Amino acid sequence: MIKPKEPPFAPTEVQLEKRIMELYRDAYDDIRIEIAKMYEAFSADGSLSLAEMTRYNRLTKVEQQLATILSGLYKKYRDWE
Repeated sequence: MIKPKEPPFAPTEVQLEKRIMELYRDAYDDIRIEIAKMYEAFSADGSLSLAEMTRYNRLTKVEQQLATILSGLYKKYRDWE
């Protein structure tokens, strides 16, 4: 019996590329949202300094959020494949 992920039902290269582009676009949007939230919460007069971000481990928390978004990107692709 032919399984769904084997030829002739396996996704084509074009379909894979399209899916990867969709996943990267979604991850990019998520990252932009996180950065906008960060600026909204911690900026002073539209400026955000490294000193302000390192206070209270804020920068570390943002880095962890971004890592979660990017690792989710990989998981979404692996689940789809």
